[in-house]
Amino acid sequence: MQIPGFEVYQPSTDRSLIIATSGLQKRGKTHFALTAPGPIAVISLDIGGIRDVADKFKNKTIYRYEVKKPDKSDNADWKGLLAGIQERYFRVLDNKMVQTIVMDTGSDMWEIFRMAHLGRLEKVPPLKYTELNRDFADFIRAAYDSHCNLILTHKVKKEYVSKPGSDMGSWNGKYERAGFGDIDFLAQIVLEHDRVTTKDENGTPSTEFIVRILDCRINPSVIGMELQGPDMCTFEFLKDLVYA
Repeated sequence: MQIPGFEVYQPSTDRSLIIATSGLQKRGKTHFALTAPGPIAVISLDIGGIRDVADKFKNKTIYRYEVKKPDKSDNADWKGLLAGIQERYFRVLDNKMVQTIVMDTGSDMWEIFRMAHLGRLEKVPPLKYTELNRDFADFIRAAYDSHCNLILTHKVKKEYVSKPGSDMGSWNGKYERAGFGDIDFLAQIVLEHDRVTTKDENGTPSTEFIVRILDCRINPSVIGMELQGPDMCTFEFLKDLVYA
């Protein structure tokens, strides 16, 4: 049966993923991202963040576009910087050879968008964010119309709560993701990276990385799971788990 103005939905067969990750430094975010299918195109906004990790993947083709983010006090051409990133990003999305795009980091990308649109990061009226939020969301959503996986790593910042009788907040001992606040709604999977150190019976310490699944639109039954160790903390293991 045909309904005017509608088409019959055909399930996707390529199963590309849009993933947002976050965690403290040296928690395995970039390593996890580079376990994704290659060739991989990395938009590196965190200078040096990709170099040491990429050396572990010598058999995988990794393309890198490294951006040196200006100091916010400089009279920099933020609009031109953003335009250059967008041009390369959309070019890769149209490239049938590249299988994965890594944005390292999504936190820095959001800062560049804000500086390009608003000219500053602080004391901005909420109404000024309307167009900015839409443009950034469209930037991420473009990956849904491509064959590419998109992985956005994120930095974290201390989470502050209001302190009675004071204008200054106090740190509650927790961390929160730094970056676009609505990324949870845009990403199919939201992850948190961590590491644990244990000792064997001889007191010899060993460290293993952990990936926590905070949210998953595709398969909600995996929410709350922890993946631990080199065999589980990979893109392919996560994908097989999600689509099981």
